[in-house]
Amino acid sequence: MNMTGLLVFWVGLAVATAGLAIYRKILAAHEDPGIHLAAGGDELIASQAAMTNKLVTIDKWGKTMTVVTLALGLVIGAIYVYEAFRAVPI
Repeated sequence: MNMTGLLVFWVGLAVATAGLAIYRKILAAHEDPGIHLAAGGDELIASQAAMTNKLVTIDKWGKTMTVVTLALGLVIGAIYVYEAFRAVPI
């Protein structure tokens, strides 16, 4: 069984997952951790809410992509081991 295409897809998925993690890390570095309650802080509150929503969305996709990447890696490994045992002459 030729698994090259499946491995290329898996590596691409792993790179995309790592890229999403790096993107999230960069965004979180620019996040304002302060709580703005004073008058005139409406713009800051809105920008914090937008950043929080963006990070929550990235976290959801990151968790999903991580699980899919790991599951696909396990399936590819199981197929490889199965094919290796099948190829051993008895």
